[in-house]
Amino acid sequence: MAEALRVPQAEVETAEEDCFFEAVYQGRPFTGIAWSDEDGEYSEISYVDGTAHGRCFTRFANGALSSEEWVEQGRTVWSNAWWPPGKILWRRHQPGLTQYFYKDGALGIERKPGVERYFYESGVLRQEQVRQADGPVFRYYGPDGGKAAEWRQVQDGLRWREVGFVFQDAYIQAHYLELLEDTDFERCFQNWFLQLPEDGRDACEILCRLAASENLRIRYFCAALAGAVHAAEAEAVLNTLLSQEVCPPPVRRLDGMGHAYGRTIAETARRALAARKKMGNRKHRRF
Repeated sequence: MAEALRVPQAEVETAEEDCFFEAVYQGRPFTGIAWSDEDGEYSEISYVDGTAHGRCFTRFANGALSSEEWVEQGRTVWSNAWWPPGKILWRRHQPGLTQYFYKDGALGIERKPGVERYFYESGVLRQEQVRQADGPVFRYYGPDGGKAAEWRQVQDGLRWREVGFVFQDAYIQAHYLELLEDTDFERCFQNWFLQLPEDGRDACEILCRLAASENLRIRYFCAALAGAVHAAEAEAVLNTLLSQEVCPPPVRRLDGMGHAYGRTIAETARRALAARKKMGNRKHRRF
């Protein structure tokens, strides 16, 4: 059996959007193994007639596997990836099941047909999305397993609309600072916050606690929330944030998704205050 042709990846031309397709070497569809060795990581992609097919992998500098997948005609059948130094599995994929793991090996995310679940590092269920015939149902839980909220989405033309919120008011009131450590809870919290009684003091006290949080992301969220409700009493809270010329750290999730913050906390507060001035004599919501 002839040994597979092995060439540097840099000498193989591929599709710009996906290196698994349209692989060409010396003017012909490539069959063989393209390898690369950059920044201490060695990788191989196996091709047949210009399309990735077979075992593909990447190794850390110490030789331990960084990622491994089996590809059939450009389509990944299963794949695994590891944290450095390549001992703890953090992603496993196969048809019908994708799982992500924390560095200690605990399950963090599980996706199956019709169900998507997220877990705290302790193993407690954090949130789940269950697809149903009339739209997906979402549930959110606290670190101790207590249920915080449930809602569902319904299709409204080309968009999905969130409806049917059921909040566990006492639980959220007691645990919102813990819940907001996870940015996924922010949108749910805002819906809960806006339904608080207008003649109560809870909302103002909550904004003050958010503004005093040690978590920069929570303070950033507070500035945006205080501006969104346009409450007269929120102005004092926004003024306390004007000295916070810092930007929260970017959010990075187990599945690689996330976002960075484009403004500082102070800039977000200034924008909120400017929006209040534009409101002029329009009626503000009061706590």
